Amino acid sequence: MDEARRYYTNIVGKYGPQVGTLLNKMSILTIDMICPLHGFVWRKSIKDIVSKYALWSSYEPEEYGVMIAYASVYGNTENAAEILSCRLRDNGIKTVMFDVSVTPASEIVAAAFRWSHLVFASTTYNAGIFVTMEALINGLAAHNIQNRTAAVIENGSWAATSGNLICDILKKCKNINVIENKISIKSSLKTEQLPEIDSMANAIAATFPNSAEALAKYDRDDQAIQAFVLSDAPSVSYQYYFDHIKPKPQAQKEKRKGSYAKYAGMYMNAKPCRRISFVLCASMARQILNRAKEVLVK
Repeated sequence: MDEARRYYTNIVGKYGPQVGTLLNKMSILTIDMICPLHGFVWRKSIKDIVSKYALWSSYEPEEYGVMIAYASVYGNTENAAEILSCRLRDNGIKTVMFDVSVTPASEIVAAAFRWSHLVFASTTYNAGIFVTMEALINGLAAHNIQNRTAAVIENGSWAATSGNLICDILKKCKNINVIENKISIKSSLKTEQLPEIDSMANAIAATFPNSAEALAKYDRDDQAIQAFVLSDAPSVSYQYYFDHIKPKPQAQKEKRKGSYAKYAGMYMNAKPCRRISFVLCASMARQILNRAKEVLVK
């Protein structure tokens, strides 16, 4: 179903009303096979795929959970996104994460159609949104994404602007509820900002419906619905990686300076046979120079 979702959302996700109209016309027909122009051929489970098409065309989420997409240059924005994900899971909320600089945009668009809540965490780049995140946000708007709750984390050492720019694009989409608890960090998330992460996690959790339909969608056999603290040890943060994991640079050997010291060292350290070759080469070079002088004098 993942590939079917990716195919639908990226090819015809923008045209939900037209798909809905066509599905209504199909409802009176007996369908034995579905043969898309460039997609999966469905020979069985016809009702299942038709019901999915009906859901996707209405822009309603398949499942209640949070998709977190992040654009991180030095790992600090990613770290903030991971902490938020942990807080949400502590509340029993399913989360999935995507690095927009690594994951193909088509997969993230498909995930946005699947999940009910979206979080976008982006660094500021050239006084704007980081390039891959900007492409994703505009892509989602172009695919007519709607009926979602969204939250934003921005990062910038100075003049962070990515958060407001993301919000401006999302507000143009239909029925996108952007949570007001936007988080703005400068370079890295500080300890005193952890309550802001908790506040955003709580604000997101508060928007989850408590209806029987919502619980039925979320309470699935193949999805985790409980979270447990397995260890109090700190997670591998960006700073921890640099302090304890990343290989240390090797010490550079001191280089000899000056051509005389260089060739003298080569001569003294060479084996006897190589010393003879060295002397012969020098002698031949001297003869060539002398011959050249004679020619120039004549």
